Amino acid sequence: MNISRFTGYWADNSKYLYAHGIKLLFEGILFPARRDNLKKRATILGCLRVELNKRSEVKRDPQAREAGDVII
Repeated sequence: MNISRFTGYWADNSKYLYAHGIKLLFEGILFPARRDNLKKRATILGCLRVELNKRSEVKRDPQAREAGDVII
């Protein structure tokens, strides 16, 4: 059960990105010719995951939200 709508949304997205990253890893092993394209996609996924983590930390910490600070 999700604590809040936002927490559940970001948690579901990060699970999806993690699973998609594993899929990309196996594709890179099975299809070496596509590795450059896969590296670009994996880099984009990594950037999205980091951004999702930053947003979820800000939403989880009420003190940071009150003070207006962003946790990095």
